[in-house]
Amino acid sequence: MLDTGEVARQLDAAAAAWPEITTRQQLARRLMAAGAEVAQAERADLIARRRAALDQAAGLAEYPPGYLAALRQEWPE
Repeated sequence: MLDTGEVARQLDAAAAAWPEITTRQQLARRLMAAGAEVAQAERADLIARRRAALDQAAGLAEYPPGYLAALRQEWPE
């Protein structure tokens, strides 16, 4: 395992946070799991914010009567 520079500092911080974990390899696994959880939570939050924005914008646009029929005429089947 690469245990130099920034990686070593991160593993040292993890060792201080989780003193019950005794090997650097186990610390690396724990850090990766924690990072994956954060990434999943951030992704879920992004999706929720996008859905909320779409829900908020739904129905705001008004189109003139016959707009959809005219639009469909522009595209041959």
